[in-house]
Amino acid sequence: MKKSVFFVLAMASLISMSCTTTNSASNAADTASEELVIAPDSTNVKILGRTFTKNNTLFLAQSASAIEFEVEAKSLTVNLTGDTTARPYRGTAIPSNLARLTIYVNGELKETVTMDAQKKSVTIFNEKKVQKASVRIAKITESAQSYAGIKELVLDKNGKISPAPAKDLKIEFIGDSITCGYGVEADGANNSFTTQTENAEKAYAYLTAKALNADYSLVSYSGYGIYSGYTGDGNRNTLSLIPPVYPKVCFNYSDGSKNNLEWDFGNFKPQLVVINLGTNDDSYCKDQAKKQLYVDSYVEFLKDVRSKNPDAYIVCSLGIMGDNLYPSVEKAVETYSAQTGDKRIEAFHFVPHTAADGYGADWHPSAKTQANRAEVLTAHLKTLLDNGTIK
Repeated sequence: MKKSVFFVLAMASLISMSCTTTNSASNAADTASEELVIAPDSTNVKILGRTFTKNNTLFLAQSASAIEFEVEAKSLTVNLTGDTTARPYRGTAIPSNLARLTIYVNGELKETVTMDAQKKSVTIFNEKKVQKASVRIAKITESAQSYAGIKELVLDKNGKISPAPAKDLKIEFIGDSITCGYGVEADGANNSFTTQTENAEKAYAYLTAKALNADYSLVSYSGYGIYSGYTGDGNRNTLSLIPPVYPKVCFNYSDGSKNNLEWDFGNFKPQLVVINLGTNDDSYCKDQAKKQLYVDSYVEFLKDVRSKNPDAYIVCSLGIMGDNLYPSVEKAVETYSAQTGDKRIEAFHFVPHTAADGYGADWHPSAKTQANRAEVLTAHLKTLLDNGTIK
């Protein structure tokens, strides 16, 4: 009798152990099956700005490039990848000009992420009940300094995402550091450049697009010009010119592997193109002869912009950091129009910023100045529109 009881208990114990082992394996499999992993592309998210794909990862390149999507899920996590400039090297300091991203849920800023590691994972929400939300993930720093990749969006197994709806109005902005939001979050003019105080979402271009409820694309590089980039020694800077990089997806100082990628202008067809270039040319074009060279180069650039945007109305602006070359902008517009017969173009003057509104890093526009100039530009562009289309 005692032997029989012992045998039964032993068998029960073995069965219990067997069930426990099976359940552990089953739990691991269930955990994996409870996730839906999505590589972002144009079929599941709306892509804004110039981007490229590498190793199934969508890299945000240009300033304010972003993805926007609608989600219906209990949980949402984004797995991010840095480029080579975001990888901390052994025994050295982490590079300072790292990419920064913003994550919005239903229009509210949830988190700002600095890519100070090669990989980062951010849980956007994790709830017991299904959440319906609009999500935006954007890169707020410029391509010349660093990229950031969105490798995966991870949802619970029943989660769903779809691209945010496209907007009727589309605007392309072509500019320099002002458009990039250079130093807009710095304490003052004596601060030097770092991507940690650069924020394109606080610059006039993005703010204008937002106010007009427009989709947008930015092509902007700090220090760049049309005939000369910024120069501190009086010599022409031919290394920092917008016309050669305008047809490209991006340019980066540290990683040249993507510098020759051609941009497909069929991806984004704007009704408006706003150009804000000349601030850096002004550091070189001090006499009339050089100003004429700026005009000539601008005219040729306008021909290229028009060839790539045949249906757009072009606005050539200047003045936020000084308007010395604004008469040359007007002359370039007049010359271009006379040569081509194209009347769908105009010059637009920005009032220069002043100390009263403060300064960003290296005497760049403050957040207050950027917001004000966005209001001014928005009001003007509205006069060109009729129910969201050009008159």
